[in-house]
Amino acid sequence: MAGLKEALESSTASANELTRSLFEEANWTASRVADFVNSTRNVTIATTNSSGQPHAAVVIGGCVDRPELSVGIASQRTVLTDRTVDHV
Repeated sequence: MAGLKEALESSTASANELTRSLFEEANWTASRVADFVNSTRNVTIATTNSSGQPHAAVVIGGCVDRPELSVGIASQRTVLTDRTVDHV
C-alpha cells in the first residue's frame, strides 16, 4: 500500500484546491482507493501529449500496492513515448 499512498500524496499535492478538498472530505485513503478500484475494475485514464492534447480511455484496472492498468500494445506505445501521467 506504500506505493499507492505515495502516488496519492504526490497527486494531491499538485492538485487544485477543489480536487484536494474533495479527496480530503471523502477520506480517500490508499486503502479506500484500492478497494474502490478493485471493486470497479474499469478505470478511466486521462493523459496529455507533449503539445497538451488530451486523451482519455477506459481501461481495466486493479490495485495491490499500486494501480495497475491493462492497455493494448498500441496504447502502451503511445503512453510510454508521447504522454505523461501526472495524477492518479
